[in-house]
Amino acid sequence: MQIPNVLNNKNEKHFQTVIYVLFHWLGFYTQSEVNTSKGRLDCILFTPKQIFIIEFKVDESAEKALAQINEKGYAEPYRTDGRPIVKIGVNFSSEERTIEEWKVEE
Repeated sequence: MQIPNVLNNKNEKHFQTVIYVLFHWLGFYTQSEVNTSKGRLDCILFTPKQIFIIEFKVDESAEKALAQINEKGYAEPYRTDGRPIVKIGVNFSSEERTIEEWKVEE
């Protein structure tokens, strides 16, 4: 799915908001812009069986987004929850207005 050009402002917050609203409409408990002692986590999605830690980038790389999750320790506060944690780095293309790539680490 691509976002029409007239609706897109091509920054990370725009894409992040679209994803956040989608997860919320699907009935998942989701938080965005979660402050930590080392930074700000873009999105965390809680499902009954897993916790998803998601970092977004625009015109960079999914690898860089995933590296930020690991370097900043975004998953650490949730390790005692008991559910498996899935880390996802996502890169959006501002030109194509869609997800360009993603990388998953469990």
